[in-house]
Amino acid sequence: MIQQHGGTVVEFLGDGVMAVFGAPEPMPDHARVAVQAASEVFAAVRDLDLGAAADGPPISVGIGIASGQVFVGNVQTSDRLVYTAVGDVVNLASRIQGLTRELHAAVAIDDRTHRTAGDSAASFQRHARMRIRGRARPVDVYSLPLSAA
Repeated sequence: MIQQHGGTVVEFLGDGVMAVFGAPEPMPDHARVAVQAASEVFAAVRDLDLGAAADGPPISVGIGIASGQVFVGNVQTSDRLVYTAVGDVVNLASRIQGLTRELHAAVAIDDRTHRTAGDSAASFQRHARMRIRGRARPVDVYSLPLSAA
């Protein structure tokens, strides 16, 4: 779903995935397609119902999206090249993803993404002036409630 919307998976982190939209090729509507892809990923995981198949709790998914400039490219480590995204926006997206449980949300996005995502974020609810670890100022966060996803 990520690649179908023009996104690029840049990293797997345990049970998480980091993807970018608008790199390596520019994408003017990156926010809109990132929100659409996130909604589809959430729906696909929910529909798999893997927790019920294993007599366990349903698998929960929380997706965080932030828009802005980052460095995307190959970074040399001590033993290899790694294609990744680095920057403050990556950290913000991670922190916003961490809020999805508290907000009972499938997807949470920053204000910039909400402003530029158009109709794909129309049903998101605003959470004004949220405190986010590592941020000096509160941030407006918008979420797609689990019940609406």
